[in-house]
Amino acid sequence: MSSLKPLKSVAHSLAHYFASTLNYWGNDYAINHLARIAKSSNTSKVELDVLNSNVTPELAELGLVTEMVVHLKSKLESILEKEAISISLLSSVKITYSFDSPSHDLIYELPTYECVSKISTFSGRKYEAFLTETSN
Repeated sequence: MSSLKPLKSVAHSLAHYFASTLNYWGNDYAINHLARIAKSSNTSKVELDVLNSNVTPELAELGLVTEMVVHLKSKLESILEKEAISISLLSSVKITYSFDSPSHDLIYELPTYECVSKISTFSGRKYEAFLTETSN
C-alpha cells in the first residue's frame, strides 16, 4: 500500500478544482451555480458528499448540483489514481462551502466562499484542507 500522506493535497485539490475556472457547467462556473442555488434555497452552507453523490441540505435545482457532484467523484478517482491510492480506502469525502464569508469581491461582485474539505479513511485517519476564495 502506498502512503496516504498525499490525501491532504487531494482534499485541497478536489475543493479547489470544483471552484476553479476548469469546472464550467453550461453557462457558468460550478461554484457560481452552487452559490446561486444555495442563495435561492435560503441557505449559506452546502455540503457535498463526494463518495455518495449527495448534497446537504436539499437544494432547488438539486439535479444540477448532483450532476456536478457525480463529476467531482470522477475527478477524485482520477486524482487518487495518479497518487496510487485506492478509493476503497476512503470512508468519507465531504466538501463544505460556506457562502456567508465576511470578505467579498468589490471589483467583480462575485460570490466568495470559505471551504472545508475533509477526507477520512477506514483506518481512522483524517485529512483536511481549508480554502477562502473569491469564486471567479
